Amino acid sequence: MTPSRYQQAIFDAVADAIAKRRNNQSFRHIVVEAAAGSGKTHTLVETARRCPSAQFVVIAFGKRNADELAAKLPPNARASTAHSLGSRAWTETLGGRGWAPEVAVGGHSRPGKIARIVDAEVDKGRLPRWLRGKVERLVDLARMHGIVPGSISNSPGSALVNDVLPLCGLRDDTDDEWRMLMEHFDIYATGTTPEALIQSARTVLTTAIRYGHRIIDYTDMLYLPTLAQGSIWRLGGEVLCVDELQDLDHLQRQMVLHLIGTGCLFVGTGDSRQAIFGWRGADADSMQKICQATNAMRLPLSICYRCPTSHLDRARALAPAIEARPDAPAGLFEVYDEDGRCVESNVGTIGRQLSPTQFRPGDLVICRAKAPLVRAAYDLLKNNVPTRILGKDLGRGLLAYVDAVRAPNVTALLQKVESLTTKAIQRAADLDDDKAMEEAGDRRDVLVAVADSLAETDEWNNIDIYRERLLELFGDGEDRARVVTLSTIHRAKGAEADRVWWLDHTKPDLGITYKREAWRREAECLRFVALTRARQELRLIHSVG
Repeated sequence: MTPSRYQQAIFDAVADAIAKRRNNQSFRHIVVEAAAGSGKTHTLVETARRCPSAQFVVIAFGKRNADELAAKLPPNARASTAHSLGSRAWTETLGGRGWAPEVAVGGHSRPGKIARIVDAEVDKGRLPRWLRGKVERLVDLARMHGIVPGSISNSPGSALVNDVLPLCGLRDDTDDEWRMLMEHFDIYATGTTPEALIQSARTVLTTAIRYGHRIIDYTDMLYLPTLAQGSIWRLGGEVLCVDELQDLDHLQRQMVLHLIGTGCLFVGTGDSRQAIFGWRGADADSMQKICQATNAMRLPLSICYRCPTSHLDRARALAPAIEARPDAPAGLFEVYDEDGRCVESNVGTIGRQLSPTQFRPGDLVICRAKAPLVRAAYDLLKNNVPTRILGKDLGRGLLAYVDAVRAPNVTALLQKVESLTTKAIQRAADLDDDKAMEEAGDRRDVLVAVADSLAETDEWNNIDIYRERLLELFGDGEDRARVVTLSTIHRAKGAEADRVWWLDHTKPDLGITYKREAWRREAECLRFVALTRARQELRLIHSVG
């Protein structure tokens, strides 16, 4: 396949930078601004193949991603998880292989590192048993966001590894920062105070850091070497490649900068128009920060090989640089009104009435919020259309919330959920956090929708049947060809399908005023992601009722 002019420019730039590096000449790192469907992974693989004398290391965030990538790479390139590189750096920092700490990851009835520390606090009477899960979760979040006890403005913290090695935080260790994590990730100080919960989490995190030379878990593999002063990083290659730069959080970005500091050539790819994970800690301008920190040259990869021209015409309002492939078809683009009537079409179907029978296995339904997906799923199931909502962990998280409420029946559950939601929305309003308000309301609406699905059955008030119904609705996408897959836009990033339905397509609404510019940028990115998932047909629809 003949490379595009954009791909050829990338191949040439990488080859030139490798040659300059080997000749001890000044070279520049490279960041590729890749459009949706432009073949980022293929371009990285082909870049490595065209430079057979150079050793490439391609970072993947997740074991499954690394395995899939490894199968595509040429012999001179290897895929590595970020955790693997971090673990190696931490072992080197501690003194080498003979000083490698124990890895304690929870599972199979064995408690992980943080669970062990929390259990010790419980056994000593310093922490109520019923707060175990909340403290564990809060400590994990603090580590993922780079908080170190006692560290302010990137100064060394008061928690030391082996009482010797200091860590410098990426975010300040203040109660406000901890509260922000609690609000964003739905950790409620029920039965205690936020201050007491935060202090317990600080105590556990301090202990976890102190014993980081003896025992670590997966989060530590990034947290400890990235934040420790004087950590030792080795890449084992000439070229470091990182994809999805726009999704890097503070900790991951700092780790990448450590690896770049080893003297390698850095080649990063990403799409700033798909920066939709701000809620997870990623910066809307993560790519820009990487470019500034490395003085990288930016190269475009603008041709979309996925979408028809009718879809790209819409997407171009948000990303003017995106181009259609030379042989791209027009595809199908339809818009339906709230009554289910087609009001816009590029194929002459205006006036057509929407019907559940139009949905078929292999289709992808996307939406900004979760509750409309739940209602749509039950409507499709009633019409014998096999359906699954993407995200088993979403189901498990909702189930954990239901169990925490401890309601004897569905009626009591909904009453308690309404009360908790009102309080959560008020707290979010006090913090001026529109996103937290929206998330709290969406969770309530999901739980109400599940209850509505039981309304016409004899078991409508049975909490055990409710729990089963909630859990069975969610999956991990392993059977997409056999079902209609419903997904939030966030989870659909990276996914594609021949036929895509965008449910409640007016959200997020760019016509409203956003309190923060970063939130508006993320809303634009969400709309762009939604417009670029379909290979053939895209329909914009509304929820029923």
